[in-house]
Amino acid sequence: MTRGPAFPGSAGNDHHGVLTRTVRGTARFLDVVRGTDETDPASLPAPARPFEEQLATVDPGGLRIAPSTGLGFVPCEPRVAAVVRGAAEALTGAIGGREVPAEVTVDGRCGAAFRTLSAPRYAGWSGTPRPRNWRGRT
Repeated sequence: MTRGPAFPGSAGNDHHGVLTRTVRGTARFLDVVRGTDETDPASLPAPARPFEEQLATVDPGGLRIAPSTGLGFVPCEPRVAAVVRGAAEALTGAIGGREVPAEVTVDGRCGAAFRTLSAPRYAGWSGTPRPRNWRGRT
């Protein structure tokens, strides 16, 4: 799926996608948007087999599930944490998976790397055309 700009002038870290209700719905969406995009130098060719077709070969039983309510570094509201816990328990039970602890750490150099990689976009060069009505920095 292309990362091509969702918001002109953004740092190139836009996230595109849809909200789906099923794994099959997500696979079908990915099949529609897969493949290279000339506006996204990081896009990849489509896989040999469609995602939806591959679902029949996947057995989710035994998957390890590692829910996180704060990714190890951000606070989480207690009500949100309770919803996450309940969803993790439901998923684990539904597929026969097992919950495992996950320790998430963020390298302090990530911020500097993000700023370096995003500098051209922050400076106004995006490498992609902007809509005519765009009023952001150029």
